[in-house]
Amino acid sequence: MESLKVPAKFNRCGIKVKCLKCKWQLNGKTCHQDKDKPTSLSKCQHKDQHRYNLVVSVPNGNNTRRMKVLDTRNFDTALVEMNKFREELNMQGYHKTEEKVEVMKTTFLSYGADYLNSLSGVNTPLHLVRKVTPKHLNETTTVLKRFGIAMEKAGYSVELMNLKDINDRHVELFYKYINFELKLSNVSYNKYFTIMKAFYNWCIRVREYDGKNPFAKAKLVFDKHDNKIFTRSEFERILAATTPENGLGSRSGETRNYYRPWLVDAFRLCLETGERGNYINLKWNSLVSLENGVEIFGVSNLKVNRIKTGEDNGKYIRYIPVTKSLKKLLVELGYYRKKGTDTYILEAEGESRKYLTEFISRAFSHYAMKANVTGLTIKNLRKTYITKLTMAMGSMAKTYTGHSDEKVLQNHYLSQSYLTSNLKDFDVLG
Repeated sequence: MESLKVPAKFNRCGIKVKCLKCKWQLNGKTCHQDKDKPTSLSKCQHKDQHRYNLVVSVPNGNNTRRMKVLDTRNFDTALVEMNKFREELNMQGYHKTEEKVEVMKTTFLSYGADYLNSLSGVNTPLHLVRKVTPKHLNETTTVLKRFGIAMEKAGYSVELMNLKDINDRHVELFYKYINFELKLSNVSYNKYFTIMKAFYNWCIRVREYDGKNPFAKAKLVFDKHDNKIFTRSEFERILAATTPENGLGSRSGETRNYYRPWLVDAFRLCLETGERGNYINLKWNSLVSLENGVEIFGVSNLKVNRIKTGEDNGKYIRYIPVTKSLKKLLVELGYYRKKGTDTYILEAEGESRKYLTEFISRAFSHYAMKANVTGLTIKNLRKTYITKLTMAMGSMAKTYTGHSDEKVLQNHYLSQSYLTSNLKDFDVLG
C-alpha cells in the first residue's frame, strides 16, 4: 500500500497526514511507529493506519486548532471534507473540542448505498457523479437488492457481510439464484453480472477498496443468432395495426390503452433515424444545412458526453444523415413550416419525455403482436437501419452509428442473412 501524500501545492491548505497507530502527524518523510526511532515513511509497516487529518486554526484563538481525522484515503474527497469542516466550525463559532474519527463502513450494503448515490448524484462530490439514465439506476438498484436476497436465502446476514468476505462461493450462489430460481434469460443474466462487475470496479477505483473483483472472472453468455431486421411488409403491417380499436392491452394485470395519435410518426422516426431513444428529443432547429442541399441533424453524443463530462449535453456531437426517406417523413411532419423552430419533431403533447421512450417501446411490442409480427421488437428497427446503412456506406457507417468498434456492429446490429442475400447477383470477375 502506498503512503498518503498531500500534493505540494496544497501544503498550506490545512490537510495533514496522521498515523492512527503512533498518533503522530507525519511530515511526509518519516513515521514514528517507534517514537524513539523515527523510520522512513516508505518502510512504515502501518500505512493502512495513515489518514488525512484536517487542521483548522481558530481565529484569535492563541494558536488553538480544531482537528478532524478522516477515514478516506482519497485526497479529492479530503478537500471536499475540509470545506465542509470549515463551514461547520464557522457556524458553531469554532466551539469544537473533540477530535472526531469518521469510521467508513465496509459492508456490502454500505458500499452499495454509496454506489447508488454516485449514480444519482446524492451526497457525492460533483466530479465523482456518474451520469446514468433512470432506467439504468433502477436496474442497478434491483440487481444489488437481489444479490442481497440471494445471500439471505443461502443463510448469510447481508447486514453484516463485508465486501471483502464475498468470494467465488457467493458469486456461485447469485448465479444459481438468478438462473435456477428466478429463471432469467441469458440477456438478463449478462446484465446482472455486468452491473455487479461495474459495482466492484467502482469500489476499487473510487472508494479505493483494497480487494479483488470476484465477478471479474465470470463469463457472459451469448446466444448465437442472426440479427433479424424488418421487411417493408412487416413494418407496414405494424403501422396499419396501430389504431384506437387495437389499443387496449394489459400489463401487470392492469388494462392499458397503448394508442396515441402520434405513435405511427414515432415508429417511423425511430426507423428513419436509427436512434435508440434520442429520436424523441430531436428538434427542428437541430437541422444543419450543408452544401448541395445536404442536411444533417447535429445531436449530443450522449454516450461520450456522459463518460467525458458526466452530463447529457456537452461539446461532443454526433450526426444523423437526412436520407431521402427521412426527408419525406419530415415534410409530412411540417418541415417547411417548422424548420428552425425550437420545437420537437415528434409532437407528443401531454406526455412526459422522461418516460416516452419506454412507452413507445411497449406500444410497439403491443401493436406488433396485433399485426402477428413475431421475433421482432423496436430494437430491430435500429438493426434494420444500421444494416441498410452499412450496405450503402460500408465501414463508414460507424461514423453515423456512434460505434468505434466494427465488431460491435457485426455482433449486435448487422443482419448477416440480409447482407448475404444481397450477393445473389454478385460476379467476382464482373
